[in-house]
Amino acid sequence: MTGRDVRSFITTNRSRDNGDLVVRMKNGFGSSKYRPVDYQQLHALTEAKKLASSSIQLKVKKIQHASKVTKEQTLCKQHSQVWWKENKRLSESRDKAELQLQVFLEDKSKTCQFFEEMEAFEQQLSEERDEYKACTIHPIWQLRDDLKHRICQLQHQSSLQSPMENDFDPANIMKQVESVKSQQKALIEKLTEEQRAIENELSQCDLQECVDSEEMRCHFGEVPAVLLELYCPYPELKTSILTEYQQLVGLYQSKVEELDREREDIDRDCKWSKEDHWIFQTIVSQYPSDLPNRRTLYLDMLSKHLPCKPRQELVSHEKMWDLHRFNKDQRNALTESWTRYKKDFLIKAAMTIAEACSVYEIELIVAHDRRRQQEICSELKEKVMQWRIHQEEAARLESAIAARRQREEEQQETQRREKEKLQRANERQKGGLSAAVVRETSVREEGGGSS
Repeated sequence: MTGRDVRSFITTNRSRDNGDLVVRMKNGFGSSKYRPVDYQQLHALTEAKKLASSSIQLKVKKIQHASKVTKEQTLCKQHSQVWWKENKRLSESRDKAELQLQVFLEDKSKTCQFFEEMEAFEQQLSEERDEYKACTIHPIWQLRDDLKHRICQLQHQSSLQSPMENDFDPANIMKQVESVKSQQKALIEKLTEEQRAIENELSQCDLQECVDSEEMRCHFGEVPAVLLELYCPYPELKTSILTEYQQLVGLYQSKVEELDREREDIDRDCKWSKEDHWIFQTIVSQYPSDLPNRRTLYLDMLSKHLPCKPRQELVSHEKMWDLHRFNKDQRNALTESWTRYKKDFLIKAAMTIAEACSVYEIELIVAHDRRRQQEICSELKEKVMQWRIHQEEAARLESAIAARRQREEEQQETQRREKEKLQRANERQKGGLSAAVVRETSVREEGGGSS
């Protein structure tokens, strides 16, 4: 205790209060400040209050009971509305599925022997079902109708106060009814065992896992044949596209595996049996998401169908089911995303390869044009060389012709000059012809003598 608490705890005594205390002690219970108490009146008043409180409590209980009954009736009415809608939807879905199956079997039975055998097996099952009804269901209904007829006769005879018929034996009738009940019970137990055996056999086949694995194998399987069959003139480009596709597949597969691990963890934490979980899932799925007061309705129905499960356990299983459904929605969204992205990837890859083919064709055209230009240039160059050779030959011939002409002109000029010289010489020799003759004669003679 602190000093502050001690100071607040200590009380102070005033001297002027001592007189009042003395007077009170002297007077005792006969003091004028205290009035005598009428305990009988207080007891009567208390009893009256208790009676009034009991009546009020009874009224409150009646009101609560009436409210509970009204609430139950309201819930039952809402349940019945949901049931009728669900029954109508399921009936329509069943009729539609049976019609589609019938059309499918009729179409496929013409081309495939397996479906023809399935149709024959269905016909056999229908005949066995009719035979089962004739052997089990119809006698029960006939016995029921006979009992109704006997009861009506008894009522009519009792109203007329007429004596009962001698062939009426209630003990024998009850014995027949009990016999039929026991036979029907044994038959139902046998059918239930067969149903469980078939369900166990189907569950051991893991059809759902096979379907899921087949679906995922289709989604994340090998490279599509469309992508492999595309022709690409550049092998490096096609290799890079295939590598990118494999990386994309690995990314989506890792996400799917992560979701599968989360689902396995959720299923591992669930301690419910398959039948209880199926009941929970079926009841919850019956109530549409846009229904007002949906959660209250399906929790009320679950509490009736699963009375051994407390509300807290139902709520916890509901949360677990929400996680499971969210995981399933994520998986479906991932599958849809993969399908969409795969389609876009194939389109982009096809466009890329088409552009590469166009570029390759353009390069081929350019290379062909360049080679053609080179060939044309070579041809032109060769023609130019031939033309140059021809021109050189022509120039050489022309120069030769010019030189020949010059030589001929020079020869003609020489001949002309010689001719002119001869003419001048003849003209000079005309005057001295005789001397020339003599000289010539002498020259000839000299020439003859020398010879």
